[in-house]
Amino acid sequence: MSVKRLKELYSYDLLSGEVKNIKLDRGVFPAHDGFVMLFEPTTKKAHKYKLTKLCYTLATGVECKKSDRVIQKDLDETNFAFANLRLLSGEEYKRYN
Repeated sequence: MSVKRLKELYSYDLLSGEVKNIKLDRGVFPAHDGFVMLFEPTTKKAHKYKLTKLCYTLATGVECKKSDRVIQKDLDETNFAFANLRLLSGEEYKRYN
């Protein structure tokens, strides 16, 4: 799904880290593995996203590459506030890990 289409369908609060479906006014919450399923009504297909990458994409408008990782700086898996997110390339993530 394109970044433009994501922004049409979903909103992201930078401070609270909450992602909402705009039309349904309903929050989007990750499964145990950190992924969310987003439904595209025009194509009637679901797309799977890592919630950290989704939040970063909605905040910046930059689509993350498959090899990129978005980490939570404070290591709290429930904190999706933008100030807590950091984009790392695949090589940077290997060094970080």
